[in-house]
Parts: sequence; C-alpha cells; structure tokens
Amino acid sequence: MDTETTKMTCDDFIAALKREDFTSEDLMNISRWAKREEARLSKKGIIGARKGDTLILNEGGFTVKVTLEKVNRTKAEVTLQEDFKNWYAGDPVNCPTSLLTREVA
Repeated sequence: MDTETTKMTCDDFIAALKREDFTSEDLMNISRWAKREEARLSKKGIIGARKGDTLILNEGGFTVKVTLEKVNRTKAEVTLQEDFKNWYAGDPVNCPTSLLTREVA
C-alpha cells in the first residue's frame, strides 16, 4: 500500500476542517501529535539541560540567568540567579519553556 504525503499549510488545514475531511479519530490523532510537537518545540532551546544548569530567561525584552529546577511538558521551574522585575535572586519562578535558552559561553 502506497501512502502519498503532501504538505499542508494552515489555510489548507482550515479548509479541510470546513469540508469535514477528517473523522473524529483523525482529529484526536492530530491533536495528540500537535501537543507532543508543541512540547518538543518549546523545549528545543533547552534539550539536554539538567537540574542545576544555568539557562537564560528571555521575557518581554529582559534577560536574566536562572538555574533549572524542573521541566514539565510546557513549563519549567527555575530559580533566579539575579533580581528580575518584581522578584529577587533566589526566588523560584515558573515560566514557559519557550522563554528559556541555553547560556552562551
């Protein structure tokens, strides 16, 4: 059995939804895949980071060094290494993993 794979833009996908081209099982599989891909992409900059590693938190044009404590699917728990906005060095902070990057040596 040959399966042809084609690239689909967001507009193509929306049009296919409107045409009801997908079954409910197709949509559940797409949703499951999208959640995994979202988590993978948000962690892309910190893949391989371990507890205790220094990372950079980029938020709203501000950057601050943090220590990684724990990574979940879409968020991370970090400890600030320096004061940042309304928080102080040593404070624990939860943030989306997409805001974290590795420290450039």
